[in-house]
Amino acid sequence: MKAFTRLIAALRSCHGTPAVQETLLRDHLASLEIAEAEATLHLLLTRGLPHSLHPTRLRQLAGEASGLSEWLVAESEKTAGSLAEAASLLTPPPGPGCRSHPLAHWVTRRAGELALAPLNQQARQLREQWSELDPSERCLWHQLLTGGFRSPVKTTTLARSIARLSGHRAEAIAWRMLASRVPVGELLTPAQTLDTHEVPFPEPYSPWPRGEPPPEAESPVSDWVFEWLWDPAPSQLVRGPGGVALWSAEGELLNGAHAAVMEAAARLPDGTTLQGWIDLPGEGHFLVHQVVKARGCDLVRMSGTERRGVVAALLTAATRSPMASSGQGELFMDPLATPSPPTLLATTPLTPSSWEEARGLLASAHRQGAVGLLLTRQTPLPAGHPGPAGPLAWEAPELSCMAALTSFERLPDEREDGGGSGLRWTLAARTPTGWLPVATLDPGREIPSIPELQGWIEAQISGRHGPVRTLPPGQLFEIRFKGVQHSRRHKAGLQLVAPRLARWAPSHTPGEASTVEALLQLAPPIPR
Repeated sequence: MKAFTRLIAALRSCHGTPAVQETLLRDHLASLEIAEAEATLHLLLTRGLPHSLHPTRLRQLAGEASGLSEWLVAESEKTAGSLAEAASLLTPPPGPGCRSHPLAHWVTRRAGELALAPLNQQARQLREQWSELDPSERCLWHQLLTGGFRSPVKTTTLARSIARLSGHRAEAIAWRMLASRVPVGELLTPAQTLDTHEVPFPEPYSPWPRGEPPPEAESPVSDWVFEWLWDPAPSQLVRGPGGVALWSAEGELLNGAHAAVMEAAARLPDGTTLQGWIDLPGEGHFLVHQVVKARGCDLVRMSGTERRGVVAALLTAATRSPMASSGQGELFMDPLATPSPPTLLATTPLTPSSWEEARGLLASAHRQGAVGLLLTRQTPLPAGHPGPAGPLAWEAPELSCMAALTSFERLPDEREDGGGSGLRWTLAARTPTGWLPVATLDPGREIPSIPELQGWIEAQISGRHGPVRTLPPGQLFEIRFKGVQHSRRHKAGLQLVAPRLARWAPSHTPGEASTVEALLQLAPPIPR
């Protein structure tokens, strides 16, 4: 348990630096026996433990062990920032010479015993567990027991760590972990030969070149196919012999969040690879830009016109026809049935008649929810031609707003790579009645180190909520971002796309901050 607690603390301290996390995980897994490694991977895959202890019960038992009343335990929870940490600090210290059990013992035995124990024995068992754990171990154990544990690493990072340890491809590891659900112990043994011929591997990812299109004298607008650029890093939808996989540009397997897309893609021919984008959240569409492979044949060098024809043919075949039952187990075409809405859609080409009109489309990209235009040649260039062959990502200029710093949180440990500040800032925009948060950012090391700003922040702290410190909205900052999306999960009703902190604006007053209403005007219209 001690080694796992140290690993989680180290992974949290370098959150946002996958390369460092990969090295930590590889070294840690290499030092473990197979049972310990399986228990570690089980928890990091967020498969969790049986719901062994309700938070209310933990709060009650922590109060009984500390002799504090219920309201004092609640106040301690607010100060500590979480019930798990408050309970770990309120309970008695571990006994002298307590024995340290391995993680597999706690996961396979102690959690199950606690979950099955009657209420009158639960308190005794938990006190015994407290006597064997130091405060940091208790805090993590409480999170595991109550369902509050969140893995600090992405599945992609975990798959790459195992791949570096075992010698297998990271995509094969991710596929077997998430799709096939094989025992994780099989993935850790280098001698274990994984059957990878059924894995729907993505094609090697090559980022699209970014920049301005060539001058009109060199390349008229009619030479290009124009489409909205929804993201400079497209996803790949792969239909292979073993099933369907949706891969992000970073190699993350996204199957679980897009069931409707997976169902439609299962009707594609085997050996098909589509490149495109997942549509706006909640709509469940995959927008197809191009066919990389069809029935195993490489089509990436096709012209824009040919590509669109192949896309249309594939998507027509993948559209589910309305069917009905005869009542005797037979299916037939039902002309009166309403066909299900398609989930695989071809991108719609744009038709500017001049480069001036194309620049007008670029200026309106943010209102469409796009980040720019994607340009593809109508016909491939001959070999040796000096011009850009395309596709070319023509990105729209960044947007900006002024927002006030309203709270900050000091992270448990500063990042070891030197790239972060160890802080998380919340910045807010104005409303008629107050302020609403619009971005939570790492400010970097440069801005928080300004003595005048640092002194103001320390002097103006107006509230404490666990690790969060609230501030009056007195300091404004410029935020740059690539777009705005409507969001029901955020209080302001919006989410900034790829926000970054640009500069401190000490000469601006709170009344000059951007309004939530103005930011919502930048978001694409909500479909009716």
